Amino acid sequence: MADSNAVSLLQVLWGTVSPHKIAFIDSKTNQRISHGDLRRSVAAAASGMVSLGICPGDVVLIVLGNSIEFVVLFLGVLALGATVTTANPQNTVKDIQRQVADSRARFVFSSGSLASKIQELRLPMLLVGKPGFPVSHVSYEDLLDDGNSSAMDLPAKKKLSPAALLYSSGTTGVSKGVILSHGNLVAAMETLYTARKEPVPEDEVSLGMLPFFHIAGLIYGVLATIYSGTTMVVVAKFELLEIFETIERYKVTQMTAVPPMIIAFIKHHSSSKRYDLSSLSRVVCGAAPLGRETHEAFLRLYPQVARFPQAYGMTETTGLGFGASKDTVVGSAGKIMPGFEAKVVEVGTGRTLPPGSQGELCLRGRCIMEVGYLNNPKATSETIDKDGWLHTGDLVLLDTDGNMFAMDRLKELIKYKGFQVAPAELEALLLSHPAIQDCTVVPFPNEEAGEVPLAYVVRVPHSTLSEAEVVDFVSKQVAPYKRVRQVRFLDAIPKSATGKLLRRELVARSRSRL
Repeated sequence: MADSNAVSLLQVLWGTVSPHKIAFIDSKTNQRISHGDLRRSVAAAASGMVSLGICPGDVVLIVLGNSIEFVVLFLGVLALGATVTTANPQNTVKDIQRQVADSRARFVFSSGSLASKIQELRLPMLLVGKPGFPVSHVSYEDLLDDGNSSAMDLPAKKKLSPAALLYSSGTTGVSKGVILSHGNLVAAMETLYTARKEPVPEDEVSLGMLPFFHIAGLIYGVLATIYSGTTMVVVAKFELLEIFETIERYKVTQMTAVPPMIIAFIKHHSSSKRYDLSSLSRVVCGAAPLGRETHEAFLRLYPQVARFPQAYGMTETTGLGFGASKDTVVGSAGKIMPGFEAKVVEVGTGRTLPPGSQGELCLRGRCIMEVGYLNNPKATSETIDKDGWLHTGDLVLLDTDGNMFAMDRLKELIKYKGFQVAPAELEALLLSHPAIQDCTVVPFPNEEAGEVPLAYVVRVPHSTLSEAEVVDFVSKQVAPYKRVRQVRFLDAIPKSATGKLLRRELVARSRSRL
């Protein structure tokens, strides 16, 4: 009798996939791997990991950029029954050391180019590519050569068994380790393709440019490609002209992006004209709200894109929550996905609000982290209440038709004389100015008002846009309490690897000048 509390993620992923179909292509080297060869490589990797002494229940740290090797190693760890924790290769040694200490990782998989950084972790190392100096390590090639790829057992795991330990981006504070179970990942795949409500084209080719070490890259990239049996072109780094070239070369049909990427497509549309992007018909945008003006500008400049839905999710919800439907309203993040429940509550009281009200979004369902935050029961209890509702910390509006409009993070709202000002609203307005390439808005202390909006602005090249012109541009279009009171110009806005604004860095910078 089957155990109802057990699941096999890899069986779910490869259930009906054609082994001969190409799964992943490296955009730089044109290296390709079929779904069948990928499965055999995962089997060899898992077998080789056993020889290294990695056991079920161990935590393995992966510090790699987007690559086919990342996919093989990630799935190999899960096949073995160990847990993966991932880190941004650009993180400092101290950042990674804190994660190692918190996660109690016993092994690290990385690249030869990062060996000087990784060796400071003092963990057994597996390296992809040769390091530039002698260092004790196991090579990726030796791992596969020593493993057994002839067959792979796909044993079921307890639904609550940890699969991935992902650290939230910490854009507003210290990052926390989110424990996602095998059950969460299986639920995410089933939810994602039930929510899509349209057949996946056999010739679908997606662009893998979101970081695989992040929940969006893992779910919409790595796992979705295998589950759907389609092909993904793996991009190691977001370089716009290379992205255009890759879309043309591989006839990419869909991509998942974040708002800064969409804005780059808009601002550099003239450069795109040198490439044939006619194959690109579907683009999904998430991670942060995308304003109506930006949404409409993208569709106007790239009319071949027939579907341009927004999506909403968090690491704590396995990257899912809201997505597009056929009657989705432009500017919204879509409607609730299958298997989720949603409600909006009044900030402060927790009272459930009727449709059309602004408040904090709460979610409940199979994709919600079941175990909670690692080593942080206080944060877990503050986030998930006794009834299983996850309090997202996001200010949203749910209209009467179920469309969700993400307004901003509650912790990032600017409190001006008792009024609440959403930075995202002002940022969307600023980005509509032709001389503004990028921006962010942060609260700035003010004795009379409490806080006022301060805008950090990146001008387009050769622009002479002044502070007075920016203030005037905003003032003419918003209520008096929403007006930008100060402007500072920067060469670049600090962002995380997934394109999220690192607002806390600019808040700290603004207050250091008080």
